[in-house]
Amino acid sequence: TTKGKWSNPKKIAALNSSFFDGAATVTGNGNTMYFVSTRNGERKQFDIYVSQKTGKTWGEPKPVSDSINTTGSETTPYITPDGRYLFFSSNGHLGMGGYDIFVSENLGSTWSKPINLGSGINTVNNDTHFQYYPELKKAVFAGFTIQGQKASLDLYQIDMTNFVMPK
Repeated sequence: TTKGKWSNPKKIAALNSSFFDGAATVTGNGNTMYFVSTRNGERKQFDIYVSQKTGKTWGEPKPVSDSINTTGSETTPYITPDGRYLFFSSNGHLGMGGYDIFVSENLGSTWSKPINLGSGINTVNNDTHFQYYPELKKAVFAGFTIQGQKASLDLYQIDMTNFVMPK
């Protein structure tokens, strides 16, 4: 922003495809972007991709590790500012039902096996859009709820004061 005003949006041509591309999250230094795409037409599901910025140019997006991407859908990634932990939702990893929220640690050349955040956060419905704010000791996420003949996607805030990153 400049003096309280947003600049005009600019398409990042290097990252866009003719398929769905969205849900971008960027590391604190602004040089690594994770996003979801259906560009791998063989899978026809959402996968998480990563692109590195050199100078002002974004590099070719590459799928993150197959320890994260499955034949199911991985969506709504959130990378911690230091780039160490990637939170995302998936219906392809073993979970409690629908989309569950997982976390994986960046080990340098690969990612750790994703860990389900468990029943304190995940439900049998779809849980997505997780964002963790360690300095506030809080996280927010979206949860799908069905009550009778009605469904809603609600936002939740959770106290993360005693949260320890799963190993």
